[in-house]
Amino acid sequence: MGRKRVQAEPVLGNWSEVDAALAEIRRLEDEQAAHTATLEEELQDLRGQYEPDMATRKARIVRLEKDIEEFCQANKQDLEQSERKRSKTLPNGIVGFRRATELATTNRVTWGDVVQRLQEAGRKWVKLLRVKATVNKEAVRDADLPAETMERFGMRWREKDSFSYEVSREALAETVPIDGQAKRAAG
Repeated sequence: MGRKRVQAEPVLGNWSEVDAALAEIRRLEDEQAAHTATLEEELQDLRGQYEPDMATRKARIVRLEKDIEEFCQANKQDLEQSERKRSKTLPNGIVGFRRATELATTNRVTWGDVVQRLQEAGRKWVKLLRVKATVNKEAVRDADLPAETMERFGMRWREKDSFSYEVSREALAETVPIDGQAKRAAG
């Protein structure tokens, strides 16, 4: 037995119901905005209460981190050595240094200079550059390519309808006549 396609009927039955739904959306968005404003005020008050204490703690943490790093710098010889790490395990944590190699530019050379030099050096060196290729859709539109050319590259133009709506922000907005008579929006 084949599949049956079920056609759903719209929930709203007429334009008056659509207008009432728009009015409800406006009311709900206004309530949401009011609640958001209240929430932001309350959060700001809470931040004001906790921020001084949090700033004091943060400053103390930063100071302790610097003190620990300075001590470890001065006492590197006491750290356990492995291939790329030097560390010491303590009851409350691990301190140490990790050797890392990073790519840097030579003196008075910017990364832009490096890119330019690699591009000018030829194809052999361009592979060291990262290039992200994307389709320039505006250029494709402006090129006005024939359908067979578009198909050759796996492209086609597709039209689609995009639904949109706009809620009137005027209080009790006068609406256009619906079902034969003018009505005021609810809300």
